[in-house]
Amino acid sequence: RVTASDNTRNGLTFGGQLDGARVTGSVFTGNGAQQVDTEAPSATVNRVTLTHSRLAGPGFALTISGWATEHLSSDWMVEDNQIDGGINVVWSERVVIRRNHGVNAGTSPIRVYRTSRDVTIADNDWTSTQTSAPALGVIAVMGTEGGAPTGTRIVRNTIRAVGMGSAVGVRCEGAGDVEISDNTLYGPGLKSAVGAGVMLRATSATSPFRAAVVRRNRIANWGANAVTVWGNGLARLDLLDISD
Repeated sequence: RVTASDNTRNGLTFGGQLDGARVTGSVFTGNGAQQVDTEAPSATVNRVTLTHSRLAGPGFALTISGWATEHLSSDWMVEDNQIDGGINVVWSERVVIRRNHGVNAGTSPIRVYRTSRDVTIADNDWTSTQTSAPALGVIAVMGTEGGAPTGTRIVRNTIRAVGMGSAVGVRCEGAGDVEISDNTLYGPGLKSAVGAGVMLRATSATSPFRAAVVRRNRIANWGANAVTVWGNGLARLDLLDISD
């Protein structure tokens, strides 16, 4: 039941080594950088529960971060919150983001980035209203040459984009493996060359995108395609299942 608003940097910062924290019934709004931030150089932030709270502000409203591929923060539960802004998960594992709702008016997606493992995004209701960044995913799973998210599950969410025709519902690039199932994805109803409900792209010639499963979704009203599959030179997508 804490309120932290309109500070120059963050509303709440988890810094240094931490194991065990619970935030509930709190409000973090209008802070200049992040509303709830994880900054753990040379350390990890583990076993954190964030529930029944409101986060709203520019950029990423919430960051869940470890230190590097060998030092992953772990065991986060983010549930039953109103989150107006982006969520960034990087160098983290065993993260559950569920039953949250919110509007993202900025250019930051809900993003699972670099080496992150076993991230579940379930039963949320997200709306993107941004109008400045083309082909941005409301939810994004993004790898780099040095690391790819694995075990990402995006299930039973309602995902909307209303701001621009080139918006993407779920965008996965350079991922290890991802499941996208039982979601409802509504596009803006504006024509675009790149807008898609689901966009899948293999990017690395040395680290294959091992598996993408897209099942039992309702996908409608996107700028170009329901599902777009792209490549990049010798990059491989080893298994693709689009069904039901």
